[in-house]
Amino acid sequence: MASSPAESSSSPASSLGDDAPIIGKFDADRLCLRCLHQQHGAIVYQDPRLGIMYIRCTECGTSSAVTEYPMAWRWLRRFGILIAGILALVALALLAGDVAATCASTYEFTWEATRDFSDAIQAEGQRRDANATWQMSPELRSDTGAIQKAVADPVVIRNAEWRFRYGLIPLSMVQIGFGMAWACLLLHRRIWLSLLFQLLPVALAIAFFALVMFLDRPVGASSWSYRQYAAMTFGPAIALYYMAWNTAVRMTAVLLARPFLRVFLWMVVPKRIRRAVESVWTDDAIPG
Repeated sequence: MASSPAESSSSPASSLGDDAPIIGKFDADRLCLRCLHQQHGAIVYQDPRLGIMYIRCTECGTSSAVTEYPMAWRWLRRFGILIAGILALVALALLAGDVAATCASTYEFTWEATRDFSDAIQAEGQRRDANATWQMSPELRSDTGAIQKAVADPVVIRNAEWRFRYGLIPLSMVQIGFGMAWACLLLHRRIWLSLLFQLLPVALAIAFFALVMFLDRPVGASSWSYRQYAAMTFGPAIALYYMAWNTAVRMTAVLLARPFLRVFLWMVVPKRIRRAVESVWTDDAIPG
């Protein structure tokens, strides 16, 4: 825990009156057991008789050993590896859930947002053939001018816009939740890395969405439904708008989550535990 020796073992006594030589500075986070003062940067001494390294609290002067017993250190190291493994599994599970939820919500949102276009095209198909069912005729599919005229109706566009806006509200809550979860897991990284990482689940969701849309595409020329045609024709543009909105929402959530988490920590976590990790909560520029 001690940094490289600042002076040799023959260094003069410290300014605190110790006759033990100074061997360096304490390069870790630890609280004084008496006054809870942060000991990072405290001078490390070595007892000339026992060879034990210790520090003295810069606030109250209480001495505490730097080293731990080898057996305790082995168990602490194993416990640290276990915690790191659990966090890695949690991060992988969160990434999988994030990608799956974003991909599924994009797919459902696309189908729902194109419903008004589908109804308009179906109305045009039934106008041509009163006996037309859910299946779209090849003649209507080839008449792109009639389709564009049907979906350009101001009423259709207004209804589609309202459906799009109202659909964003509940789905934005999901993205805020994922953004705050990533803010917690990536709190020890620089803020720009946390923001840049949000592009990973979004990019994976886009890739899976494109794959699903490709597999869902009808094979035969006469097997298109009105819903499938509207989703395949107008859905990609809507999905890109939706993904852009998702990215902005989750990045905003990451930016706002850090001060929110600090306030929550201050209110809920006991002071002794909070002080032990205060550098993580107070420094936004911790190097990765």
